[in-house]
Amino acid sequence: MAGWNKDEGFNFTLLQGDDAKRPYPDLVRRIFGARTDEALRWYPGGSPELEKASTRALGGDLTIIHSTWAWIEAQKPHGRAEIRFRFDRAPLTPQGWFGERDSRDAGAFHAGEILYVFDNLDAFPWVIEDSDRALATLASSYWINFVKTDDPNGAGLPGWPSFRAGRVMKLNTPAACGPEEGRDRHLFLREVTALGS
Repeated sequence: MAGWNKDEGFNFTLLQGDDAKRPYPDLVRRIFGARTDEALRWYPGGSPELEKASTRALGGDLTIIHSTWAWIEAQKPHGRAEIRFRFDRAPLTPQGWFGERDSRDAGAFHAGEILYVFDNLDAFPWVIEDSDRALATLASSYWINFVKTDDPNGAGLPGWPSFRAGRVMKLNTPAACGPEEGRDRHLFLREVTALGS
């Protein structure tokens, strides 16, 4: 079982530190060099809104998501890592939780799933709704089943098919399986990484 959170890039946006004021095309060029035009197809610019979304997506991909995706792909020939998830629930964190940044902008941020997976929502002073408690019960049941049996499925739980069926569990309120998203983008990143560009 392996996966990531939908908005990993909130924590790992590339527009921080020395790069905070760098023009977006220059930032992409520094990373991708001769492959910049191709990268801009997957992480487009052209407006402040697009560039903000793309720096978040690219930061999340380069820091967490792509390496996890590539590891899962590498396990497929060995029959392992057949269970994929994406945590989509945006925890309702109070303002100030991320310092100056707006908590409403965080989305399904890095490590936001931990309280759900361990069914420990009261560990932090987040706003908790009944749907959060239901998701925490569901997620922790999946994880417990997987630890016990190597299969997250169990009585009374929505079915979680193997990724060999092309389905990814999207943990949200409600949770649902859906098709993999972003595969072509990850194939591009894998190629660029393999070439060392």
